[in-house]
Amino acid sequence: MDDPKLAILPVKHIHGANNLDDRVVPLTLKSLADAFECEWSTDAHFVCYAMPGMAEMPRCNKPVLPKMRAAGYSIETWLLALDYDCPGHQAWTDESLSEWLATLQDISDEWPLAWQWTVLYTTRHGARLVYVLSDTIDPEIAEGKHRWLCEQFKARGVEMDEHVDWTRCYRLPKVTRDNTHTWDESYFEMLYQWGNRTDPELLQVKDAVKSSEYSEVQPLEWPQPSPEEASMLLYETGDRGTRQSEWYKTAKRKLKGRECYDCLFNHASIAPPGLRDSRIHSYVGQAVSLLYYEETTTPVHLYGLFLEPVQQLEPDPQTPDWTVVLWSCICRLWAKEQAKEEARRDQLAADLAECQSAEEQIIVGMKQWCDAPQLWADDVEQVREGWLPQHFIASMGHVSYCMTPSGYYDSVEVMSHQVGARVRALGMDKIIQTQMLNEKGTGYKDKPFSRLLGQYGTIIKRMEARPCLPGALIEKVDTPEATMVLPLYNRAFLEPKYDSDVDQWLRILFGRDYHLACRWLSWALAFEEGPICALSIVGDPGVGKKMLVQGLAECLKTPCIATVHDLVGEYQSGLQRSPFLVVNEGWPQVNRGIHAADQFRALVGGDPITVNEKYKPRMTIRNPVRIIFTANNYNVIKMLTANREMSPEDREALAVRLLHFEVGDAAAQWLSARGGKSFTARVGHRWIADDVTGESDYVVAQHFLWMYEQRKGPVGNRLLVEGNRDTEIIFSMQTQSGSAPLVIETIIDLLNIQTRRDGLVIADGKLYVLASEILRFYRDHKSSQGAEKLSANRIADVLRSLTVRDNNRYGHVLALRRELGVRRWWELDCRLLQAVARRDGWRCEQLDTLAAAQEIAYAEACA
Repeated sequence: MDDPKLAILPVKHIHGANNLDDRVVPLTLKSLADAFECEWSTDAHFVCYAMPGMAEMPRCNKPVLPKMRAAGYSIETWLLALDYDCPGHQAWTDESLSEWLATLQDISDEWPLAWQWTVLYTTRHGARLVYVLSDTIDPEIAEGKHRWLCEQFKARGVEMDEHVDWTRCYRLPKVTRDNTHTWDESYFEMLYQWGNRTDPELLQVKDAVKSSEYSEVQPLEWPQPSPEEASMLLYETGDRGTRQSEWYKTAKRKLKGRECYDCLFNHASIAPPGLRDSRIHSYVGQAVSLLYYEETTTPVHLYGLFLEPVQQLEPDPQTPDWTVVLWSCICRLWAKEQAKEEARRDQLAADLAECQSAEEQIIVGMKQWCDAPQLWADDVEQVREGWLPQHFIASMGHVSYCMTPSGYYDSVEVMSHQVGARVRALGMDKIIQTQMLNEKGTGYKDKPFSRLLGQYGTIIKRMEARPCLPGALIEKVDTPEATMVLPLYNRAFLEPKYDSDVDQWLRILFGRDYHLACRWLSWALAFEEGPICALSIVGDPGVGKKMLVQGLAECLKTPCIATVHDLVGEYQSGLQRSPFLVVNEGWPQVNRGIHAADQFRALVGGDPITVNEKYKPRMTIRNPVRIIFTANNYNVIKMLTANREMSPEDREALAVRLLHFEVGDAAAQWLSARGGKSFTARVGHRWIADDVTGESDYVVAQHFLWMYEQRKGPVGNRLLVEGNRDTEIIFSMQTQSGSAPLVIETIIDLLNIQTRRDGLVIADGKLYVLASEILRFYRDHKSSQGAEKLSANRIADVLRSLTVRDNNRYGHVLALRRELGVRRWWELDCRLLQAVARRDGWRCEQLDTLAAAQEIAYAEACA
């Protein structure tokens, strides 16, 4: 047998035909090899059936099959396509693909059919085996053989998708999907054995269905009725004479517009000689399919309907009585429709059993997160029929979330008019009935959303999102506080893998702080375990800061980085897609009146964030943000302390939230010596995503995930990893925040004047000062020089950061100023003040002397 042409849908969503006269787009026909080797610019799909002898072929839905056969056409299956899903729906790796192919080959030693496929190609999360048959078979028989093949693979340890439907469309191997060429994807592999053909006789049939589509149907053996019997059903005789019966009127209305209508109701001839037998078969087929489900219809009704036009046909030697042909045709086609109805009832029963099983599975999944007493009731039947259906759709305003077979809600929010389509896409339409009969009773239409919500809905009051959830769920279900909790993001399904080059780069980048930096990198991926301090890296360009940030982002299932624009923009979608907030240029003012330091503390501490996304309800997200400062200087850090009086407690709170490293240029030199991008971006070993193609081999991400698996405690008191209290940062916070620069300048000016000041005392190498003295001198000499104003409270706040710890004189009478009585004297840290003077260029010899004395005293105390 020569292969039929392969029928191709250039795009997946092409409507199929339910009736012979449905106007649908014809499919593209190509040879098998041409179709599979072609690089399609669209998301092209193929079907496994063909229509021999037809120049054009439509996509078919199951209802058209008996109608096609009744009209004398055939639909035949010549391909079987089996789908394999990777365990856990994970992406392929070179190792897992090689292992799976080796398994198939091992199986084929015992069972050759395992390697009898004609084409094998990988998909994003699985593979497809296409078997070309040496002879065509009926589509219904193909379903049974497909089911048997899947069962045989399963018995040998290879799980195939047992979803069997001869009308199903399958994606071709080389297509453009989501603007991406599948043949360029790292997972793509296609193997072919073009000469392989499988004898369908070698394939058994499993679970054949009792239906005219699945087996030979015996025609009815009723005696042929008389013309009088038939006429009595079409016409009624009464006081007003003979008139058409209600059934006749119904038949006339139902058949209007069909090919058989004119011969039945307008006295047209059925067919010329040579076409009579086929035309009777075709027209009776139309009438049976449209009138069978009318409550009062019987074969005798149909006989009466066709009797008069058939009686007009001239007998011929082969057919002396055309009414015998008519009755035989009616009995045969009625029996086929009857078998089809039996199959439909059997399918409904099977669907009901499957529905019950699916509902029980949903109950198991919901029990992973829901503690509602009604769900845990002992009467499972009551749960399944009563409480459960009322929670299949969760709704808040115009947004809804649909239940999935896993027992978790779908995380994709849909508008009210999209619910039906989403339910069907999730495969939940057997459980959630989204359609109902139309007004005429001739077909189905989507249920209004209000009806769906009344039957299947539960109301939620607020939205929240958290990382690392297996799916969406509802907390406090059926209460006024019902909260939909959506998954934010999760770690990628990548194999954790140590890389010596990445490890060497990190060692050179962080130097003696390597272990501390690695601790932060490993715990930063523990999103569900709590907040972590911010990471700050100051270093020369080229050391790999971008590589580090992108590597962390690629540890996410969907790589993404949030920026400061997600803090100040109208919509904050970045914070919903990534925990990594990269700050490079400056810290924004999120809310007027809230200082940057407070915003920073709240974010690092893991406080909930309220975000807004277009056309969606406001949502609270519990995103354990990982802030990363990547500026090449200290400006970003300084912004956190600018215009803010920093007490020692404030400084400690910020210091514990900041892990700061100044890394130099050693890493840049190391990378450059190895070729720069030619080393880190070589195909097959790309450290991070390429700037042009966006492709990555996830070398850095896999190393970071390996570090995550190797992480060890102990963690910090409040944060998973706490800051290193960098001395330069602490010094900056002490001397450059708020009014500190002006207060220090005023103190130095006080020391430089020669006149005695009551509020400034030098005794035993120590320096004491009153806040009032600084304020007085400022008002007398400096207040007119700038816009900044000092107050006693501000000065006191600054002095808390400039004193020798534990030597503040609260309520003390200083020996050299007894006449002043009890005062609050501040003993200043002269070494700190000297460091500021040297940094900023102030000259003060007396301060140098005091700092030297203080250094000696400190050394003696330590000794």
